[in-house]
Amino acid sequence: MLKVDHLSFQYGKKTILSNISFEIPSESITVLLGPNGSGKTTLLRCLDLILVPQQGSISLNDRPIQSFSPNDLARRIAYLPQRSPMAGLTVYDAILLGRKPYLSWNPAPKDHELVEKTIRRLNLGDIALQTLDQLSGGELQKVSLGRIFVQEPDLILLDEPMSALDLKNRLEIMRHLTHFVHHHKAAVLMSIHDLNDAFRIADRLLFLKNGILRADEKTSGVSEQILSDVYDIPLGIFTRANSRLVVPKGEENHGIEKNVDKRSD
Repeated sequence: MLKVDHLSFQYGKKTILSNISFEIPSESITVLLGPNGSGKTTLLRCLDLILVPQQGSISLNDRPIQSFSPNDLARRIAYLPQRSPMAGLTVYDAILLGRKPYLSWNPAPKDHELVEKTIRRLNLGDIALQTLDQLSGGELQKVSLGRIFVQEPDLILLDEPMSALDLKNRLEIMRHLTHFVHHHKAAVLMSIHDLNDAFRIADRLLFLKNGILRADEKTSGVSEQILSDVYDIPLGIFTRANSRLVVPKGEENHGIEKNVDKRSD
């Protein structure tokens, strides 16, 4: 699906990404983790050619992404930044924007059918004609995902799509992403900050620190040492009922460890 080989990027003389290499298969979710300023947003923007790396190569389905026309690339890669300006649009029109790479002029009936199906799936029917400035944060994120889903890409790039959302909305977004990935054989690369959300949804985890890829591991293979090295804080992983929970280590957190044990009994 996606192959990144020795990618490096600089702003002026400042190196942001250095010698990054990894692969992401189809029908998978990969989460990009790391401290603030580690280069996560820059990497996502390079993968969508918003930024052009100075070194390295990026290929999608064994084809260099620079060889795609802008419209063809938009059909294959969908990118959702941290802030997606669509003010003034209705929910319906904002989602319909995802069909833009396929339109020669006006939307066809099949475009409207796909939008309506997506609105039903995301439970947005009651607010389909409301403008975006009337929505909650969770509703806005679902609308942004709906726009990406109707785009029907092979690869979805998401920059902190669940920031500032409550647990219910985060879980709902993760459920919709997982459904899309498996039904459309797509791949997702997303940056998030919550380590426990990452363990819930990811098939694989990439760890960036200071612009360097420090680890590329299956979720089940991530160690406490990797987490502690990347985040510069002692972190522990507790496995209970097939779930993994990350908490800081230390005397002051013994209560957390005990509560984890109690919930698993």
